[in-house]
Amino acid sequence: MFKCNNGQMETRRQAFSSTCLIIAFSIISVILSGCVRDPDPVNPIDPYEKYNRRIFALNVAFDKAIMQPAAVTYHFLVPPPIRARVRNWFSNVGEIVCMANHLLQADLRGGLINLNRFAINSTLGIGGLFDVANWLGLKPARTSFNATLIKWGVDQPRYYIMIPFIGPTTDRGLVGILMDRWILSPFAYLDNWYLSFSLVGGNYLQARETGLAASRILYSSFDPYVFMRDAYWQHMELNEEAGGMMPVKVDEKKDPDDFSYELEDDDDDDDDNGDILSISERKAGSDTVEGISL
Repeated sequence: MFKCNNGQMETRRQAFSSTCLIIAFSIISVILSGCVRDPDPVNPIDPYEKYNRRIFALNVAFDKAIMQPAAVTYHFLVPPPIRARVRNWFSNVGEIVCMANHLLQADLRGGLINLNRFAINSTLGIGGLFDVANWLGLKPARTSFNATLIKWGVDQPRYYIMIPFIGPTTDRGLVGILMDRWILSPFAYLDNWYLSFSLVGGNYLQARETGLAASRILYSSFDPYVFMRDAYWQHMELNEEAGGMMPVKVDEKKDPDDFSYELEDDDDDDDDNGDILSISERKAGSDTVEGISL
């Protein structure tokens, strides 16, 4: 399944190059925006606010036109138990990314936890559809390449950056995006390019769906951009204090596979600017969004 010929390798390189171009575009844009950088920014972590607001508006438009309708449709057409199975499957695949990062951190214990969880859930959990490992008391050990950088003494992020079609991150987080999504992710090594991108899109969709109920919080704020930036930066600082990844809290009284919730039906929703806040655990260990995603 993970074998590929020269043509498939070339396709994979093209896909990888596309992601690099998006990241490079953001870096170059930030650098060029330095020519008009506010010498006295309102918030020191956001000296490129004008650029970031433009990308934020682009992401909002993309979400309103594509992601929000798709996530709402998915929410109402797919029963909660099936959505829970989908989330568990992607979470199980994410154990591979977490295991790789734990090994890069020289954390053998964490890597063994990820390996055992993946093995148990892939077998007894029917391919990862059920989190049997959690039922057996083996709790998740989430991490990301961001935590790996922290482990080896890379300086704290200085600037907040908004990435087109991806969401908020930091100057250091750009490296995490590349590593977690394309270097360490098993999806990048599938021999079918269309399957690879379909799985990435499916993961993005299910993560977006989990944040539908939280969207109103964002857009009830006076300035959604500032709300998201401050919430993201605060979460990032908490992650820094926790060594890169805050522990996952599990409600012992609740079925760990019960992720169901109800969306409120509000007929006065016509004035909403769109639902772009997606709160999730980043089960694949991505550093792009440490709790909040566009």
